[in-house]
Amino acid sequence: MHNRITGILLVFMSAVGFGSAPLFVRIAYQNGANIFEVLTARFLISWVLLFLYLQLKKPNRRLSTQERSAAILMGVCGYSVALLFYFIALERIPVPLASIVLYTYPTVVSLLMAFWRLEKIDQMKGIALVISFIGLMLVLGSSFYFTDPLGLMLSFASSLLYSFYIIIGNSKLKEAPVMVATMWITWAAGIGIGLMGLVTDKISFQFGINAWLAIFYIAIFSTTITIILFLQGVVLIGASRASIISTFESPVTVILAALFLAEVLNPVQLIGGILILASAILVNSSKPEPILSGGRGC
Repeated sequence: MHNRITGILLVFMSAVGFGSAPLFVRIAYQNGANIFEVLTARFLISWVLLFLYLQLKKPNRRLSTQERSAAILMGVCGYSVALLFYFIALERIPVPLASIVLYTYPTVVSLLMAFWRLEKIDQMKGIALVISFIGLMLVLGSSFYFTDPLGLMLSFASSLLYSFYIIIGNSKLKEAPVMVATMWITWAAGIGIGLMGLVTDKISFQFGINAWLAIFYIAIFSTTITIILFLQGVVLIGASRASIISTFESPVTVILAALFLAEVLNPVQLIGGILILASAILVNSSKPEPILSGGRGC
């Protein structure tokens, strides 16, 4: 019982850490940092911390050459682009709206898995898909004419890319040590975003201390520590329960955005958001897909 309670608390704390990231992204923006600077610094700081953590913990094995190549490719082409789209969306639409749309990814994963005949859609997942679709229509239908359509599309594109990232990771890194894979994904994402920023002349890191503090919070507390907490929680309570509890990430984002940014969902959006989260819980209850830590905490 004690281990179960501890595991639940660890996963819930990780959800709070992940869910608070968009708030601090917005703070970094408001203090002069741009998307490329925030993401590059976040990934590379987190990579250093994960590297040091693994040096202390001594993982059972390293990645094979094939696994390492897959992790690097996923970091450069999948995770980094998904977060780039999401962070651009955070500049254009309210934080809670972007978070809710992103959280359609569990049902998108189920649809893609069924499309590729990797998994069948059972009754529970079928219900979840219908609920998610209704919720998304409520969110988009009441938002499209009052907010930036491009921001909404970027949020959904991020959800779609993140879904591909999970499916590919489940295929290519299924047997890999998760923390080691996460370290390589984080490194590759940082290098990929950093190179894009340098090529487009978007990186100078000429911004104030408040932006740096926000970035350090994101890298340390909303990325590195939350990954460790989540994985430790999975060990204690299992992936199924951890996946369900992790759905609190989006409500945390919505609550914090309302308290500190005065950004709130209208009643129709709120109902749609609740339906989307309910569908995520149903999907995870039916047969949760492994959640790669590198992809958590958008």
